[in-house]
Amino acid sequence: MTGRQDLSDAEWAVISGIFYILRTRAAWPYNIDEVLEALADACRTEADPRLSELRRRRAG
Repeated sequence: MTGRQDLSDAEWAVISGIFYILRTRAAWPYNIDEVLEALADACRTEADPRLSELRRRRAG
């Protein structure tokens, strides 16, 4: 992620919604792991509990 490193609540809601709607791992967007890695690398989102929740859902 370049530029702005923090996400708004609305952006978190969209990402979280993707994970909720696409409950099966096979249905998730291609390269979703890269998105999670980018969020983990961003200084303002790496410690965000919402990222931990997304990772938990990804692990299934």
